[in-house]
Amino acid sequence: MDRCPPEICLEIFGFACTDDGYTGRSLSLVSTFFHDTSQPVQLQSVAVYGANQMHAFAFFLRSRPPHLRKVRHLFITDRERVEHPQEHIDEEDADEFFDNMHFFLTSILADISPTLQTLMLNFCVNYFITEVPLLPVELPALTELTVHGGPIEESFLRSSQAKSLKRLHIASHCQLPSNLSSCLSYIAPSLTHLRISGVYGSGDCGDLQEMLHTATSIWSKRAHPDGEDQSWIAGLCKVIIGRSPPWSGADYKETTRVLTRLYENDTSGRLAVLKIPPRPFGQRAQRGIDFDSDGMFFIARRHWLQRIIGGEGCWGIGKEHCEQKRDRWGGIVDVQ
Repeated sequence: MDRCPPEICLEIFGFACTDDGYTGRSLSLVSTFFHDTSQPVQLQSVAVYGANQMHAFAFFLRSRPPHLRKVRHLFITDRERVEHPQEHIDEEDADEFFDNMHFFLTSILADISPTLQTLMLNFCVNYFITEVPLLPVELPALTELTVHGGPIEESFLRSSQAKSLKRLHIASHCQLPSNLSSCLSYIAPSLTHLRISGVYGSGDCGDLQEMLHTATSIWSKRAHPDGEDQSWIAGLCKVIIGRSPPWSGADYKETTRVLTRLYENDTSGRLAVLKIPPRPFGQRAQRGIDFDSDGMFFIARRHWLQRIIGGEGCWGIGKEHCEQKRDRWGGIVDVQ
């Protein structure tokens, strides 16, 4: 391998470093030649697990020159805390703990912002993710973002921009802003794919229902975009709405009815409303509670790895995943 030109080796290493960082770490330990040659792509895709790794990775990035901080795909999770449930943070220490998490997350994103293309934030401790903006820093190269951890309205209002962002997935129950369309047009003006999962009721949805009504009207040519807050909607190729497991509240039932009607009235095929997932056996229905956070972690990680290598990930939605459409007479309409 020493006889192979470094440029060819670098190309090979770049194709190999498409996992959670294991390959990059391994290449750096093979030999001096492998270590030196693979440096530009060692951090091409990285998964960071828990607060300790987040802390260490932030300092590791600062120890490298800027041209060797080229992270293209990043997965960050607080999974370490899920694996050790006996670990407990006193209430008086919680603020400092989450402030540190916020600081290190912001530091990491700032250092890799010129090259970061896909970002997955997976947090089971909802308090943390609600304390930070959706995007703490501007990410000019970011094309795909998935957030699991319950962002609130302030998260959207305080967010920085990602002007190249094409795909956004809010992957868990959250509180959407009352001016969702305006927020998204600012944060991600180039958005083409939007997925919102864990929808409960109108109290948490902001103006999602109004935005979808506007979108379906624009897509079907029944209306024209009104200003910049709506002009980006015409560029949306797909909107996927996933609901939470069944909840008995009247607000939940009304939201389900409205979403179903919007879905059935959409003639463009751009809107997809997913089937309601079953509630885990023995799990009491609670508003605002994520079900099976461990399972969601593994799904999130799998989807992230699939997207790195060009797979569909969370965007691979077939008609078998969607609600059945019915016409005005109650007949089933085939969904393409």
